[in-house]
Amino acid sequence: MRRLRQAARLLAACMLLAPAGAQAQSRGVYPLGMTAVGSGVTPDPGVTYANQLLFYSRDESKADDGSSSNTIASYWPDASEIVAIR
Repeated sequence: MRRLRQAARLLAACMLLAPAGAQAQSRGVYPLGMTAVGSGVTPDPGVTYANQLLFYSRDESKADDGSSSNTIASYWPDASEIVAIR
């Protein structure tokens, strides 16, 4: 019975110390425009080069409360990959 009380106290303390809510990240697994078509497919023997250059730009930014503000931003992610298969 004593262990049960200790466990209940520990659980109550953890629940009181836990945050009331959590915020999700506003991004996905892949950048916009990037797909996973052909995932798991091995290229033919030899050397293969793959490059994906993406361009994003914006002139408006949204805050968490939905309000918008003017901003100028651009982002150039570049994913290069060299694969050698024997």
